[in-house]
Amino acid sequence: MPSPDEGRSRPSEVAVHRAPLVVVHSLAAPDGKTRYVDHMLHPGPRELTAKTFSWRRAILTRYDVFHIHWPENLLRGSGRIQSFVKSVLFLILTLRWKLTSTTIVRTVHNVQPHEPGRALENRLLERADRAVDLYIKLNTTTEIPRPKKSVTILHGHYKDRTTFQVDTRRRRGTILYFGLIREYKGVPGLINAFRDLCDEDARLKIVGKPASEEMGSQVSELAGADDRISTQLSFVADKQLAREISGAELVVLPYREMHNSGSLLLALSLGTPVLVPESTSNEEIRKEVGGDWILTYSGTLTKNHLSNALQSVRSVGRTAEPDLAARDWDNVKEKHYLAYIAARGKRQAF
Repeated sequence: MPSPDEGRSRPSEVAVHRAPLVVVHSLAAPDGKTRYVDHMLHPGPRELTAKTFSWRRAILTRYDVFHIHWPENLLRGSGRIQSFVKSVLFLILTLRWKLTSTTIVRTVHNVQPHEPGRALENRLLERADRAVDLYIKLNTTTEIPRPKKSVTILHGHYKDRTTFQVDTRRRRGTILYFGLIREYKGVPGLINAFRDLCDEDARLKIVGKPASEEMGSQVSELAGADDRISTQLSFVADKQLAREISGAELVVLPYREMHNSGSLLLALSLGTPVLVPESTSNEEIRKEVGGDWILTYSGTLTKNHLSNALQSVRSVGRTAEPDLAARDWDNVKEKHYLAYIAARGKRQAF
């Protein structure tokens, strides 16, 4: 089993045996919106067949590896009845894993769910974690839930996605937040900080779907008090999203909790600098791509943070792009394949 550093830098010796593998991910099929599932279905080694999730497929069909992402999503429904049904199906699924000696791999996207669950959910999540053979970390700072083997495989970039390749002129003074608007992402705080900013040339755009009606109403009310702020509170197509990101002078992601962010990598992939809160994971990416691309702040976001970030962006010429070579998807998928082989080898050794 490779160490975390080995998982980032070189193939494992178990790669000598290129066995065919069928992997089921706990991710719904692509729906036209940019999601992590698109990465997991990116063409990889010919020996690797990746499939998306359905309860029928996960419980009744044959596969070699079950790859868990955001396990709480398998348990949460639109109401208590649906959540209970999912809990029963999840219990059946974990029994199926045990009876068939299925290899279980989990990517630790977040150390804890962003929204806490009920007691039954927590017990089932613990049950699933006991079944995990190998954890995949998206950065070296991640703490895994249980003392088991892990490997670090960096989140891939978006540079090669044709839907994000646009030719858009950057608009001076435009600050952008994009992505799902959830409580922990701090969008109201960003709006308040921007409203305090005394810069008539600055513009703030909020693009993303609120997770609740209450959050949508709060954002609309706060934004409506300043005519420099515009909102599009809905999902947008990838091409439009790419134009918004490429046209912004600065992307701001004011998350109160920030460990791994696909939005951060999307902005970098499109060559737009990003202002984010200080964290160990953000500092790791900052060292990777450079301080010109990742700007950080501590504490509560303020108008001074926004003003200083804009000044910093303007002081640097944008003749190059951030170096994301370590996040090439051919490399990422090969490392996933090697991780699956290693996890299967560990299970078959007993």
